[in-house]
Amino acid sequence: MKVLFFTRYSYLGASSRYRTYQYIPYLEAMGVVCHKSHLLSDAYLKALYNKKSFGAINIVRLFVKRCFKFFFVKHYDIIVIEKELFPFLPPVFEFILVILKVPFILDYDDAIFHQYDMHKSFLIRFILGGKIKKIMSWSSAVITGSPYLTEFARRYADHVVEIPTVIDLNKYILQKIVKQDIFTIGWIGSPTSSRYLIKILPALEKFYNNFICRIKLVGFDCGVLPSSLNIPIEIVPWSEEGETSQIQSFHVGIMPLDDSPWSQGKCGFKLIQYMACKLPVIASPVGANLNIIQDNVNGFLASDVDEWYNALSVLYNNTNLRKKIGEINREKVEKIYSLQVTFHTYLQVLKANLPI
Repeated sequence: MKVLFFTRYSYLGASSRYRTYQYIPYLEAMGVVCHKSHLLSDAYLKALYNKKSFGAINIVRLFVKRCFKFFFVKHYDIIVIEKELFPFLPPVFEFILVILKVPFILDYDDAIFHQYDMHKSFLIRFILGGKIKKIMSWSSAVITGSPYLTEFARRYADHVVEIPTVIDLNKYILQKIVKQDIFTIGWIGSPTSSRYLIKILPALEKFYNNFICRIKLVGFDCGVLPSSLNIPIEIVPWSEEGETSQIQSFHVGIMPLDDSPWSQGKCGFKLIQYMACKLPVIASPVGANLNIIQDNVNGFLASDVDEWYNALSVLYNNTNLRKKIGEINREKVEKIYSLQVTFHTYLQVLKANLPI
């Protein structure tokens, strides 16, 4: 089997790294020939995260590079496309795949269809509002990362398989880390997802003013913090090498979200990272979080300031509960949310959609 992966990002992009790149060594070990071609480069992502302009000419160059790679699609048994071939362009190239009878699989970990059907521009909504629906209907299969995405895809595609965004257990081998005595509330993410934390700052302020604690944010964009914030926050740069050890330094992992259509499509990956490190978790009751967390069993679902404050208070005051929940969560990741489990499903999706 020879597969070409058209990813959205280079390895630096978390969605591409976890939805595609981490599967490739396992696929190659099974004899699958894997070639990959990203659309947006490391330079693009660094500019995005640093809020700098990447330049229209550079974007055009990246799009042209993908066009050249597209000429070789007939050399492969199947194509896997992360999200779409070209964002904010009509699905011309996906339709060419249909004409050429090249089977393709789509993979989604975000509700990107809402970038079009809910866009503020009427022109974008008119031209591209139905784009993702179309390419789903043309595809051989659609892989989704959350129930919200699955429900949407099943309206338009015949073959839909839900595979959550997971971690590789080989990279989450737990080291014996002596946690600081100070109770640490931790968050990990990217600059683009930092805004979700703002909604729970009142709860964090209230908690900090009543308990001895530390708030540690990894990969956070400090620019979104309000100037009126009166509590200290430790912001740590993200790195792949230090990711696991940083999470292990937390006492609890948090994942706030707003209750928007975009957030409904989120796959809850932060929670899975925390759980793999034996942490209790607190999250907004939105999207995949509702599947991952059983409230008051392996974590807490919190909607408002009081619920966030109360959940943090319970975990602060009960070391044994934190340990018990951590054990439950690690076991759940090993059984459901690990690459070692989902790889077999992923491979079967590829095999099932090979041309006859």
